Amino acid sequence: MVILIGTNDVEVALATPPEIFDGYAQSMTDIVTRLQTEGITVALCSLPPISQDLSAQVNKDVRAANAVLREVVTTTQATCLPVYERLTERLESQGKTDGPAWTGSWAPGLLSLT
Repeated sequence: MVILIGTNDVEVALATPPEIFDGYAQSMTDIVTRLQTEGITVALCSLPPISQDLSAQVNKDVRAANAVLREVVTTTQATCLPVYERLTERLESQGKTDGPAWTGSWAPGLLSLT
């Protein structure tokens, strides 16, 4: 089972205190452990960057959440799928890390699809 949980938590953290992450490690560990107890092999995805601006606060929060996920992977011996790492490598290789920062709105992304 592949799991990607936490992106919305990072987005919420922009408008709330960082304590929103206080239970993140335990919750993720509980989820993984419960699935493993049922015989399910678990892979956790690192959270993707939110916007191209990798220096933006939201991406600092993403990196903090990903550090927590790496601890969960180590503790539970789950597999880690490096989504953040691969996407940032791609952005960096194309010189695209200075785009607009996340504003809290999905409208620019949705408009780009039209």
